[in-house]
Amino acid sequence: MSATTQILGIRFFNGDVEEAIGTMLRHGGFLIAPSGTCFARLREDEVYRRAVIAADLAIADSGLMVLLWRLLRAERITRISGLKYVKHLLGKLKADRAGEIL
Repeated sequence: MSATTQILGIRFFNGDVEEAIGTMLRHGGFLIAPSGTCFARLREDEVYRRAVIAADLAIADSGLMVLLWRLLRAERITRISGLKYVKHLLGKLKADRAGEIL
């Protein structure tokens, strides 16, 4: 699995969309793609925070978070939008003729 970067207690996957899909297809689990409003909710909702932190894979969907992390920490994290992830996943499933999964 690719490296991860921890931000606000969440271990974000730091690889490309194909690696993320490969990881989920091999291991399964709970994938999240938190965006701006999700981060505000982390402080207020304990159940939500535990679910987010326990996710098997978190992809960086927030362009603002990625930009701020780069500016404040001088570290890069790869942004994978949730929509991009879903499109690539559906393409992979279709190519593999796994339509019965959906």
